[in-house]
Amino acid sequence: MVAGLATSVLTPLGYLLYLAAFALAAGNDPRADVIRVIQSSAFVMYIGVPVSLFSMFVVGWPLVYKLERMGWLIWPAVCGVAIIAGLAGALAMAVAFFSGSLDGELLAFGSVMGCVAGVVFSLVAGIGWKRRC
Repeated sequence: MVAGLATSVLTPLGYLLYLAAFALAAGNDPRADVIRVIQSSAFVMYIGVPVSLFSMFVVGWPLVYKLERMGWLIWPAVCGVAIIAGLAGALAMAVAFFSGSLDGELLAFGSVMGCVAGVVFSLVAGIGWKRRC
């Protein structure tokens, strides 16, 4: 439960760090880029945390529980499940914010963020590489 909640907050924060690093690497005026990242951070957290919570608890958590019951609770499997959950989150975002219009960019974003969330969840929950017998 703690890993799910932590992942739902840490994944959007990781996206914000990515935006900040990208803005600084672009070589533009750093003050303007930092201001833009700060302004977008409220939007990212306002949208990202609820979508992440939806993806985690409606799709991801039941599938992770199924992996545990089957004895396949290893981080690559968790990342695969998280990609599916990320796609569900992308679909939820498309319905809620984009009039149901689901394009390749949103699907790619959902897949990548899902995979990142799977890695974060595995790290927080202490899920390893090898199966436990």
